[in-house]
Amino acid sequence: MKKPQHLKSPIPFFLVIFGIFLFLNVWVSKQVTTAIPYSEFLTHVQTGKLKQVRISKDTLLGERLEPDSSGKRLFTTQRVDDPSLIGLLREKNISFTAEPEMGVWMKILLWSIPLVLLIRFGSLLFRQGLGDSRRGILGLTRSRAKLFVEKGYHDNI
Repeated sequence: MKKPQHLKSPIPFFLVIFGIFLFLNVWVSKQVTTAIPYSEFLTHVQTGKLKQVRISKDTLLGERLEPDSSGKRLFTTQRVDDPSLIGLLREKNISFTAEPEMGVWMKILLWSIPLVLLIRFGSLLFRQGLGDSRRGILGLTRSRAKLFVEKGYHDNI
């Protein structure tokens, strides 16, 4: 009879968990914001319907004074190189902030640190931290009891 294969490494398990969290993060952010064209953004600015705008390297994140037809206040749009935008925002008294762009290495570092910590925690959990690493999670896989047989037991039968 073949022995069942035990999980050799917790890394695939944690990669799946990490993927699920990443998917949920993207999904939730899509539920909160609406993507609009830049021309609609300019119309909102000119009519004074915006509360604030955050300007990053590639995108603009804005907050409306009143929710749109779908009930969302936040929106995003692609940034266009428009030198008159800052003057227009000032003219309409819309608060704006610029967000510095994070470098690629910083993004990789910020994504990898939680993943490494998660994998490390999982490996400690699967090995039970200290003690015999062959016992598995919760120590239920193998008994450490020893079988003792008295000498001469088979002779009496």
